[in-house]
Amino acid sequence: ARRGVRGVVLALVALVGGLTAIRFAADWYFPAGDEREGYTAIGTVILLPVLAALGHRFWPDTSANDGSTLRIRVGARTIFAAMVGGTLIGGGGYWFSAGRFGAGTGLDEVYAAFAVPILLGFAVLEIIVFIGIASSQLDDSTLEWWSRTSGWLAIAAMLWAASGFLVFYLADWIESGLLAVSRLLSVEHSSTSAALAILMPLVSSLAGLAVRGMSAEPGKTSKMKLAVQSVALPIVIVLLLGSVAWADLRMVVRLESFGDTSVPCATKGKVIPPCYAPGAEFGAVVTLFASLLAFGLLMSRTVPVNRFSLHGMYRQRLIRTFLGASRRDRRPNAFTGFDSNDDMRVHDLADVRPLHVINTTLNALQSTHLGRHETKAQSMTFSPLHVGNRFVGYRPAAEYGSDGRGRGTGLSLGMALAVSGAAAASAMGIHSTKARAFLLTVANARLGLWFGNPQSATGWQRSEPPLGVEPLAREMLGLTTDHNPYVYLSDGGHYENLGLWEMVARRCRFIIISDAGCDPTYSFEDLSNAVRRIRLDLDIPIEFPPMGTCREGQGRSNQHGAIGVINYSAVDGPNAPDGTILYLKATLSGDESVDVRNFAAADPLFPHDSTANQFFDEARFESYRMLGFHTVMSVTGGEKGIDSAQGLCAVAKKVLEDQRVAAALKTPAV
Repeated sequence: ARRGVRGVVLALVALVGGLTAIRFAADWYFPAGDEREGYTAIGTVILLPVLAALGHRFWPDTSANDGSTLRIRVGARTIFAAMVGGTLIGGGGYWFSAGRFGAGTGLDEVYAAFAVPILLGFAVLEIIVFIGIASSQLDDSTLEWWSRTSGWLAIAAMLWAASGFLVFYLADWIESGLLAVSRLLSVEHSSTSAALAILMPLVSSLAGLAVRGMSAEPGKTSKMKLAVQSVALPIVIVLLLGSVAWADLRMVVRLESFGDTSVPCATKGKVIPPCYAPGAEFGAVVTLFASLLAFGLLMSRTVPVNRFSLHGMYRQRLIRTFLGASRRDRRPNAFTGFDSNDDMRVHDLADVRPLHVINTTLNALQSTHLGRHETKAQSMTFSPLHVGNRFVGYRPAAEYGSDGRGRGTGLSLGMALAVSGAAAASAMGIHSTKARAFLLTVANARLGLWFGNPQSATGWQRSEPPLGVEPLAREMLGLTTDHNPYVYLSDGGHYENLGLWEMVARRCRFIIISDAGCDPTYSFEDLSNAVRRIRLDLDIPIEFPPMGTCREGQGRSNQHGAIGVINYSAVDGPNAPDGTILYLKATLSGDESVDVRNFAAADPLFPHDSTANQFFDEARFESYRMLGFHTVMSVTGGEKGIDSAQGLCAVAKKVLEDQRVAAALKTPAV
């Protein structure tokens, strides 16, 4: 039904646009008005039948048993409602065709900006009157269908009017303002040069200020900052769009200057002084439109939407910092410092235990799933075995993100790590806003990536969309979904930061979690969100003992870890085995090595530096590494064999049966 509504709305907008074009042409070529009224009346007469035909074409199957069936009982009231509604739209169409509103009356800009919204307004009014009178013979589904249709028509009318305002009015105001400023500053250059000298720094500064003001940690943004953003961001967007309209206006003027504008001329008996050469203005607009469209499509086809963004810079540095630092035989480029052998494929870790899971967020701002309207996202994971989630399905990791020609290169580990940490992205799950999405996309401040949708028949094997214009437009307008061939992924923390949700959904029996998120108050925000989301979405309760960890008075009361129980039996039945979580937390208990204690005393932020701190020195890196090593050693009671990942897995399982360690954790033995 949603596709049907969109089809009707798009077709009706196109029809109304054609109708206004007929009216414009009739007024231009037939100034007397008779032929004009005739042409427009014909268009008005075919309006309702076309709408009815489209409604029949896209109407849901009446034999469906899923509750989507729409029914109209045709009776006297329905017929009367159609007659009244038809009279309204017919009368409005006649007024539009016979009145003095339009081209040739000195209202060309008004006509272009508001003619289509006026006719769409008549259509909305007709629908309102129809469903108001015939409501007793319409079921709830039909009322909802027509209401949504009228709502989308109203949205289309407002968008058209806003676009007309930007193109025909705001651009002129910007031009007048820039010329006034240039005269005030006594700029002697051409108006275009002076305007560019003033406009470009202004727009760049505003855009940079807006992008810089968007916190990489939306959940920790102050209320004052959010209030300022809610007002400032729309203003910046309007100024940016107005600047683009102004640039288009200047280009059109330049193109028109190539025509002969010095001699008055007559068209069909109508003299318009000063007169452009026949069709010069229209030809300039069409030429500019075709040129920009061709250039945009060419760039969209040749410039990858993923590669040319901040993600590439972020990914390369993460690979060098973490993956490269673990290699002893690096041969980096003397100029860049990068070594292509630093990176590896996710599926190359298939034999490593414990199985490493990389958590991301699938942004679905337009999701229609029940319970997803607030979160606007889903959890999605990369593991050495599979990629996906329970909603879009799973694909083999060894073939995911290949070149699409059967050569399954698999997904880069560095790319997976970078998108998992893409905190600054145009879509941020529950923290997403339309204004932020627009500005971050326009500024290309995008750390998130477009990946193939696992449920797509062929797109899942491609590394990125072949034509970037559609996904980029969706990203800019906040229209990301989970049912397109490509999905937009960002930081896992935009939905659930620990990757626990997807592991519980797969009924994993033993899960190791390392919580190294920024949590200076020890509120366990990430763990609490994971437990809450899993209980809301999956109905599975997770139990942890009380954890009284605090920053002040750091001593042996602070715990480095805890053991939690996943009650699968609450959903799967009493005979279903429950799961176990070994939870590790970045805390200070006072028994760390002397260098870690010294660093913590000198830096009150340690061990909870913000994500915004991307410049760690060697002392900070080593302190975090040593704290992590001490955490595992203390939780496992100093057992041998934890120097390798396989050893950690074996020792961690032993921990669950070790009464001594369980007592040290102040946790009942599981």
